[in-house]
Amino acid sequence: MSLLEKVKEIEKASSRAAKESYRAANEVSGGLISSYSAAGDAEHSRNSANLSIQKAETIKKLKDELERSLDLVSPEEIKPVCFISVKFEEGNQKDLYLVENPVFITGFNLISAISPLGESLLGKGIGDHFLYTSGEQKFRGDVIEIE
Repeated sequence: MSLLEKVKEIEKASSRAAKESYRAANEVSGGLISSYSAAGDAEHSRNSANLSIQKAETIKKLKDELERSLDLVSPEEIKPVCFISVKFEEGNQKDLYLVENPVFITGFNLISAISPLGESLLGKGIGDHFLYTSGEQKFRGDVIEIE
């Protein structure tokens, strides 16, 4: 399954979840709040609904970003949105997607252009070296594929 297909699938599910959370929050807060416990339940429901709505909006932004990139020619240098394969100095190979709106999606490694790795890869081409620091560790590697 392609990244775009997976994001479309997640977008549908997150949109449904956001609508359901919003409806549930309205039901909980619809009656008179007669106790601290009920007021707390209503506040929790509103917060959950807001988180679901924010997630759905972020997924939609990612989907829109991926759809806009479909018409673009494969880049010769790394920029959002592109697929990148890198090989680290210690021999590990990693496949990544550089995007503006990264989210966690099982089976895909999405990174932002403002992450340490993303910043170190921006503008690089196939065969270029990169170096970035995360905490106390330094990581080096080479770009081996860009799509």
